[in-house]
Amino acid sequence: MKARDQAGNESTVISRSFAVSTLQVTITSPSDGATVPAGPLLVQGTVESGGAEVGVAVNGVPAALQGSAFSALVSVGPDTGALTASATAVAGATAMQSIAITVSSTAAPASDLLVTPQAGLAPLTVSFSLPARAPVGVVADFNGDGAIDFTGAMLDGQSFTYIQPGIYLPTVTFTDDHGGRVTASTIVQVYDRASLDVFFKAKWNGMKTALMNTDIEAALTHFNHTQQDRYRTVFNMLTAQIAQLARNMQDIEQVYVVESVAKYRIRRVQLYGGQLLTFTYYIYFTQDTSGLWSIESF
Repeated sequence: MKARDQAGNESTVISRSFAVSTLQVTITSPSDGATVPAGPLLVQGTVESGGAEVGVAVNGVPAALQGSAFSALVSVGPDTGALTASATAVAGATAMQSIAITVSSTAAPASDLLVTPQAGLAPLTVSFSLPARAPVGVVADFNGDGAIDFTGAMLDGQSFTYIQPGIYLPTVTFTDDHGGRVTASTIVQVYDRASLDVFFKAKWNGMKTALMNTDIEAALTHFNHTQQDRYRTVFNMLTAQIAQLARNMQDIEQVYVVESVAKYRIRRVQLYGGQLLTFTYYIYFTQDTSGLWSIESF
């Protein structure tokens, strides 16, 4: 995009924003034109969707989303000249914002802080480590509240439990093997168990209702796009029975949610070997690169 004054001079506008309908995404940190060190970079911002389900990704990395606030950890290097936040509503609307950054060749690179798992249900216990580092004198703030949660010689093997749902920004400061002080940060997302259960059951029931109405294309909108052709074939083969099969489906039950995978189960009574037996089948929801969740398989 370019701007032209009355004398005919043109200047390139680096920051760009595009929005569809009420969907809008804004990067709040870092600022437009900021100089940042190479390595993992924390990017934060807000998204407004008018209450619609939405996913956010920054430079292709799905962001942690809590209400209207998002956070993403993006790897940047000398060739990275911009950060682009992309918001995608479940109905297909999109919005983007790009800002310019300069990755410094002189600033000390940021360090990786590994957390396992990076997301899950509350209460969530995670472990921390500093891969490919030999730190000395580690000081850690695991929940990002400014208070020191751990001080020691090494970080490996240290764990922390997050009781409340939310997005947390753990920070570790340490002395490296060259005597330099290094700071490393990451993101931990803790989900509310009950709220997320309602969320996934709504997706499942939306798919189930569509099948009960023999509306196969509507049912497929609840699936990951990479699986839609596969299930279109299956459902079309079962067109005559699909409505009744859907009506016979029992409620699904939560098993776990870890990072970008949610596992559920459904029980079904079937005749087997002359006996009525209860079988358990598993359902998987996954988060795609846009940040949206959908059915992967069942």
